[in-house]
Amino acid sequence: YEENCYLRDAGQSCHNAASLYLSGVKKVNHPDEYEIVPDVEKAVELLEKACNGNHPKSCSTIAKLLQYGQITAKDYKRAFDNLVIGCENGSTESCTGLAHAYMQGMGTKKKKVPTATLR
Repeated sequence: YEENCYLRDAGQSCHNAASLYLSGVKKVNHPDEYEIVPDVEKAVELLEKACNGNHPKSCSTIAKLLQYGQITAKDYKRAFDNLVIGCENGSTESCTGLAHAYMQGMGTKKKKVPTATLR
């Protein structure tokens, strides 16, 4: 997945590779030993590459991780920026997340959002 991500800027491949990095990659200690160690920094890099490459699902995924600090430090501004990209590219999930970000003032100035936006 990762090779296709970088060689062809394939958003789905970037997203898939990021998922693998989040769940853990094999690190060989000895020829017959390994351990599963998530690589969060690499996953975030790949998700942002996918988001910027017009793969809106990746935008909402990275935004959630950044907003809630599930696996990395909270970064509301970066989360907001990814939600904007995802929403502009047609992700309903990103648009809903963006509306909530506005209402909570997460990464942007707090403002009211019409209820219809949240449907």
